[in-house]
Amino acid sequence: MSSLPYSPRWRAQLLALLDEAFGAEYRAYYVRQVEHWGRLAPEEMRLRTDETGERLVAYMLTAGYETSEDHGRYAYLYCVCTLKSRRGEGIMSRFVREECRRLSEEGYHGVALIPSSVGLVDFYAPLGFEQMETPIYHSAPLSLAETLLRPGWVVADYLASLPSSDPDYPVASDADGGIRLCPPAGWMFLSLRSPAPVSGLLQPLT
Repeated sequence: MSSLPYSPRWRAQLLALLDEAFGAEYRAYYVRQVEHWGRLAPEEMRLRTDETGERLVAYMLTAGYETSEDHGRYAYLYCVCTLKSRRGEGIMSRFVREECRRLSEEGYHGVALIPSSVGLVDFYAPLGFEQMETPIYHSAPLSLAETLLRPGWVVADYLASLPSSDPDYPVASDADGGIRLCPPAGWMFLSLRSPAPVSGLLQPLT
């Protein structure tokens, strides 16, 4: 199996994979993500193909950012998913390990992600990720969404459009126009530096 950056030839297969993994009802969001991110930073859209090199079997968006607190480089893994027919083969475990190794070699300080379900906490824990708490999902002004929630306006627009009663990813509007995010599994973080960086945005759960 090979890993490679996104190119338009994979568009149809990628959208089908995202439909299967997260629900076809969010197709409009996937289209915006692929078109926006595929145009600006296709190298951050990481793909994994099957043995033939013709079938997409796994995907993740690796969005890099720099914190204002320590000016360190971090990465946010987003839309991590595997083709249902190929799950249970260790494809994503190897994919995540390889991607984190690449990020470490490129000087990143750590990797963050939000599991799409509570059950996936046990999947990421053996890979070195720890559950964290962060004020980001308690209250975030919409104006900061591009900084806190890559890929920027795509996510901001999508979150703002969700009803506050959405059971899978609750979002509520504040009186001041901010948003409150409540991912059911919280955040998970993997330090690529020793000792682990101290950040006011990420603290281990106690």
